[in-house]
Amino acid sequence: LANGVTYYYVIQAKGTGSCPPSAMSNCVTLTPSPCTTPGVPTIGTVTVPGLNQLRVSWTAGTPAGATYKIYRALGACPGGTYSLLASGVTASPYTDGTVSGTVTYSYKVSAVDSTGGCESAQSGCASGTATGTCNAPPNFAGLASVTNPANATCTLNLSWAAGSSNCAGTVSYNVYRSTTSPFTPAPANRIAAGVATTTYSDTNGLVNGTTYYYIVRAVDSANGVEDANTVTQSGAPTGPLTTGTWTDDGGDTGAAKLTATPTWTNAATGGRTAPKCYATGTYTNNMCAAVTTPVLNVAAGGGTLTFWSKYDIENNWDKGQVELSTNGGTTWARLTVTTYPLNVTNTGDACAFPAGQTYFSGTNLTYASYTATLPAGASVMVRWNLSSDVSVTGTGWWIDDISITNVAIPGTCTTGAGAPPPEVSPGSSSATAQSWAVDKTTMSWQAATGATGYRLYRGTPGNLPNLLTATTDSCTRYDGALLTFNLNGVNDQPAAGSFLWFLVTAYNGAGEGTAGNATAGPRTLNSTGVCP
Repeated sequence: LANGVTYYYVIQAKGTGSCPPSAMSNCVTLTPSPCTTPGVPTIGTVTVPGLNQLRVSWTAGTPAGATYKIYRALGACPGGTYSLLASGVTASPYTDGTVSGTVTYSYKVSAVDSTGGCESAQSGCASGTATGTCNAPPNFAGLASVTNPANATCTLNLSWAAGSSNCAGTVSYNVYRSTTSPFTPAPANRIAAGVATTTYSDTNGLVNGTTYYYIVRAVDSANGVEDANTVTQSGAPTGPLTTGTWTDDGGDTGAAKLTATPTWTNAATGGRTAPKCYATGTYTNNMCAAVTTPVLNVAAGGGTLTFWSKYDIENNWDKGQVELSTNGGTTWARLTVTTYPLNVTNTGDACAFPAGQTYFSGTNLTYASYTATLPAGASVMVRWNLSSDVSVTGTGWWIDDISITNVAIPGTCTTGAGAPPPEVSPGSSSATAQSWAVDKTTMSWQAATGATGYRLYRGTPGNLPNLLTATTDSCTRYDGALLTFNLNGVNDQPAAGSFLWFLVTAYNGAGEGTAGNATAGPRTLNSTGVCP
């Protein structure tokens, strides 16, 4: 909002389906409180007061601000994208205790007046490199795409651009999946850990036609820190293409498939035999708008389009027609329909439809069936295009129960076997190895998705990293479905003061899950494979 400028507001409720919008509300006026924009601060220096700390200083502009905002970006000046780090700061300097050692940061400062309504421009930047532990997450843009390869076994392929380490480590990736969105990545919905490549093919128990949502996060091997992106992509698996009939009933059964341009909507009411359909509602003047199918491949012999429609379109002025494109929507031609209801003699509509031919125009609020022939061997798109003139409208055009015969449609894929469970997470919030032990005798861990039981490994010599690659270690394994295990009463209870290590994996009918995020299968703990 501009300082001191008066703004006027009205509210209008938006209709759904065939319901028109409400009348406008009464008008109210609001004027922001006057404020004085402070002078731009002059940036000072960035110093290192301690481990994992950077301190930025600045000099107030004229007039001085009542408080200041601190902005931070990765990299040396000019830096990357600046984000607000702190507000309400009363004076220079400001100490940032959220930095990662070995990483360079850039800072800018702005001033805010006493009302909080006026903020100065940002200052120039100053940079510094922090000391201390490198605890920064990787740089990672998140999941780029989810595609359906239309395999016989239900499959979705994920792809992303490689992340980079801020701490001189290597980057691997964790994959999370849900059937709802938004969702929060967690051990319970992690389906893969330690993926070393920038692709992942998911065949783990997917169901034909079900939409799955994915988030991929990057992990730095130097510190084990996972980035926190929430970029979500989705896809639905189907089988190989087959020749059949493509249908769309507006989403009453399965997903709605047409793309709508306002005022067209996928309406929740008004359908022919079930609630949903496609409808314009009360449309606007000077409108040229359509609802359009995806590209469909017609087989040899040609296809037949059938749809049901009713309409209330300004008689002999506004016009609706069905159109065909054979070049991906670049150009469109009128499609001959049996039979357009009315010969229209007037021109002047937004789509510039010619007079002297038949269109959907006038009023018939009872659904009727219409058909058209589609060319053989062509990749086609079909759209229903409504055009209005400069005055008078109707309550709209409704389209429902569309079918197109003899086209390539997705077949049904078969649900693949579920995967072994993902890596097990500790029972506490810490991810360190020591956090497995709640006390001296009891181990606990979080439930793993798809697990039917867990294996607790225990060993005595050496330390955990060496044990996982050694060939002479002895160990003991206990199986069970519980999320805790009490070591009291075990026959081979170790002597007091013994060094112990523990490792928990999950298993199900597909096998044993990963033990550590660098593996694609169970780790072998001795020369004969997994501990007996």
